Amino acid sequence: MTRQAPAGALADRLHARLMGLPGVVGGASELPGGYGAWARAFGPDSISVTGALHALWDEARLALTGAPAPQGRKT
Repeated sequence: MTRQAPAGALADRLHARLMGLPGVVGGASELPGGYGAWARAFGPDSISVTGALHALWDEARLALTGAPAPQGRKT
């Protein structure tokens, strides 16, 4: 929960980011009552899904803090 971005706008950003990822399907939506957003991603392998989840984290951080998600130590 945050007031830094409306939940619907955040869900729209997350959904748009997912649509730009090749080989991954999923979506994002607003939680009931506008209390946040959630997303899900499916792909052919764990590497694709892990990349999608990082992209979603990155998009959420950009929307809420203006800073990208840090790169993990594992690649």
